[in-house]
Amino acid sequence: MAEVMPQKSDYLGFEILAMGSSAETLADAGATMNKFGNITALSNGCNLEWKSNVLGIVSMGTALKSNFDFVQMADFNPSFGTGTSSFKASNVEGTSEAYVPQIDFTVSYGFRWGIPLIKGTTDRLCFTINDNVSTIDRLDAVAKGVKL
Repeated sequence: MAEVMPQKSDYLGFEILAMGSSAETLADAGATMNKFGNITALSNGCNLEWKSNVLGIVSMGTALKSNFDFVQMADFNPSFGTGTSSFKASNVEGTSEAYVPQIDFTVSYGFRWGIPLIKGTTDRLCFTINDNVSTIDRLDAVAKGVKL
């Protein structure tokens, strides 16, 4: 599980979370929408949650099992190709293709500066992988935000 928590003296608002085989970057040679990277779609999937001291657990994505699930969670953003390659980038990790969906929390959740993680609390964003994905070429999640 990857968690993003504020430092003791910080107030953070995350605007965009880029997830998937390389930013959410899901990179694997021969990746297609119905797979996770290029392995069979996951059994249990991944979860993306905002754990807020005020609101409790806010589920942003549950049982994300395929490249399509991640692209759909990001409202099909960004798209940059044509046809079945509209959401796939080439040669991201060596010669491996990747899906790189980006979630804009300001649009999805209506917060002006993104999802607030308040200092002095245990507020956090959590990306949990519930399957073995060790054979894909690359998987990372990057959260971007500003200190207010």
